[in-house]
Amino acid sequence: TLSVKEGDDAFTVLDHQTVAVTVTDNDVAGFTLLSDQLTITDGSTSTFAVKLDAEPSSDVVLAVLSSNTSVTAVNEAELTFTTNHWNTPQTVTVNGVDNNALGESSATIILSVKEGDSAFTVLENQTVAVTVIDDGTNTGGGTGGIADTGDGTDTDGTGTDGGTNDIAGFTLSSDSSEINDTGKSGTYTATLAEGASGSFAVKLDAQPVSNVVLAVVSTDENAIRVKNPELTFTSRKWNQDQTVIFSSVEDDNLVDERLSITLSVKGGDDAFTDVGDQTVAVTVMDNDSAGFTLLWESLSDLDDSNAYAVTMDEGSTGTFRVKLDAQPSSDVELTVKS
Repeated sequence: TLSVKEGDDAFTVLDHQTVAVTVTDNDVAGFTLLSDQLTITDGSTSTFAVKLDAEPSSDVVLAVLSSNTSVTAVNEAELTFTTNHWNTPQTVTVNGVDNNALGESSATIILSVKEGDSAFTVLENQTVAVTVIDDGTNTGGGTGGIADTGDGTDTDGTGTDGGTNDIAGFTLSSDSSEINDTGKSGTYTATLAEGASGSFAVKLDAQPVSNVVLAVVSTDENAIRVKNPELTFTSRKWNQDQTVIFSSVEDDNLVDERLSITLSVKGGDDAFTDVGDQTVAVTVMDNDSAGFTLLWESLSDLDDSNAYAVTMDEGSTGTFRVKLDAQPSSDVELTVKS
């Protein structure tokens, strides 16, 4: 507004004049992440800061969440920026979760406008890419069932033992006495009767990046047969037990047979390719008995051990057959006399 303040009386009576001014604002609603990438080890933390780009007309609330809580977690689920402190950066703390994953894992921290000034609620989400590197340690936990740590030291199988995890490997276990840990790394024993079957469970010790295939092989399929010669573990079901079923084959010899079932990594995740084989030494207890049997249609058992009777006409002839009840380890000669 312009007006004559003082001076010539001819001017002091003049009307005021005005200039209408429009100020075009150059601020834009938004928020800025002071970092869009983080790299941390599992079990540790890192931070990044967030601030608004312009003063809001009312408080603005940002929601903060992780795309994968098994990899990362955040301490601050919400950030509130007020009209007084809108330009003060606020910190988000990101935790790398100590899990069983091998190598690197990734997740995304997502920030979105939850509520507040309408100029901000229409804004798109922003993200921070987080890489979590395995540090090879664990805060505790053990392997249940029959556990072999892979270094020759057995745990008590209660699942309370601490130690290292995130190490490629696989563990055998059994709820029964069918297999037993020998106390020697990767070696177990099993005993079963001829014609019987047994089983044991297998699971991976750490989460693979890709599928892991284990081969299950008997040293003699004529004596021990394995029902499932391959086990495939996925990255989603790596820690779920898979059952190996094996059975002994009936034979006619008198020998207790000793052989083995070997489990080895056949293919898959490179972290597992150098994992050593594990072996179940199997003893098959023979159920055959040494003996021989007489065979003849007219031959009658007198219900007396090893005594038989036959009726025939004087001057006639007769025959009967004899066979062994089990396979001998060497030739057997029978003496036949009257």
